[in-house]
Amino acid sequence: MKPSQITDEMYAGIPALLDQSKTKTEIAAMWGVKLSTLKVFCSQRGISLRKGGPRKLVLPLSDDVLKSLRKAARSLGKGSTERLVSDLLEKIVSDDLYKAVLDEEATPDRPVTPAPQNDPTPPPEQIDPAGFVHSTPPRSSRGVLPVQRLQA
Repeated sequence: MKPSQITDEMYAGIPALLDQSKTKTEIAAMWGVKLSTLKVFCSQRGISLRKGGPRKLVLPLSDDVLKSLRKAARSLGKGSTERLVSDLLEKIVSDDLYKAVLDEEATPDRPVTPAPQNDPTPPPEQIDPAGFVHSTPPRSSRGVLPVQRLQA
């Protein structure tokens, strides 16, 4: 089988060409391939040739990364590697986790906020110098922490 003459950059440009009202036949002719070849290779990469179709992102990934993603998708019950990657990216975007995922430090104008902890154990009580016990939850109706005096 003859390898594709279409590069990853060319595949990534297909949605823009479709938005410019180029037809599938015109795109195939631009790149010197048969329409059937363009359809097959785009299908294999999950790229829609329908105008206004869902946008696909072509990511060059190593075999090791793909193998790991497939394994994780199976163990997490995601159904497909694509679903896992989509869910991961959506979570990164919705929770603004870019720097955390890339393990980069915060800048003064954009601090990294820690993810909420789901630890069910309550924080330890603290005893101030006067011998009062302070516990974080629960707050009283007036927004003041309840305080108990220790028996000496």
